[in-house]
Amino acid sequence: MKKGIWGLACLLALAALLLLMPVGALAQESRAVTGEAQLVAGEVYWFDLSSMKEAIYDYPPPGDIGLVPAVYTGTMYAYVLNKNSVGIATSSRQASNTTDPSGEYGYIYNHSLFVTAVGADRSWNAMNEENLIFGRNYTNNGVTYTMRAPTGGSAPLGTAGSPPENEFAFFQKYMTKFSDVELWIMTQDTYDNDTDKYVSRACLSAKLESDDRSSTEGGSYMPVLEPQSGALSVHLQPQRRPVSHRLGYNGGE
Repeated sequence: MKKGIWGLACLLALAALLLLMPVGALAQESRAVTGEAQLVAGEVYWFDLSSMKEAIYDYPPPGDIGLVPAVYTGTMYAYVLNKNSVGIATSSRQASNTTDPSGEYGYIYNHSLFVTAVGADRSWNAMNEENLIFGRNYTNNGVTYTMRAPTGGSAPLGTAGSPPENEFAFFQKYMTKFSDVELWIMTQDTYDNDTDKYVSRACLSAKLESDDRSSTEGGSYMPVLEPQSGALSVHLQPQRRPVSHRLGYNGGE
């Protein structure tokens, strides 16, 4: 059993850390994604996810999701999967070896992400029905993103997992910004040794495990945001604001 939520001590630690971080605002200026040079990899920026509340949760959110922190990853060279990959043992490997956007299961390319500090304890199947595993549009202050689950590898291999060019392997180093306890998150990937299951990753130890797609006892849904169109600009504000809502995560066993 990996199900759990943050305790008071974790929330206080998160609040103390986030008090030191700048509040970022994102604005639209043009259709192409521009302005990323102004962003700092590993920095925390803030998003209003309230428009996605009913898609992410089938119960009242554990707190206000109108002000949610997200770590900016900077540019990574990593693969992303599509719906054709579900149940295919070699899909992650094949996607990591193709640069063609029309690849059967996905492809590998340079991109950046914002990794949000939101968790929902719903099943992988439930999130997929909402198009939140492989992506649906989300707009914040005029900038359009794809909201989805990250890739995380399809088999254990060191701390990165295999294939090592997965998104989780790149941004895992930033997860201590959100928690000092183990949290498990769901990924897009099918587990190589059991294609009926998906891969979940542990945020701190980077362990890789498999979970049933219909179960709510596995990884928590922790969406990433991939910029698609608009101009990203940062307006630093003098006030530092912590996130005070409870986040529904899955902790260690």
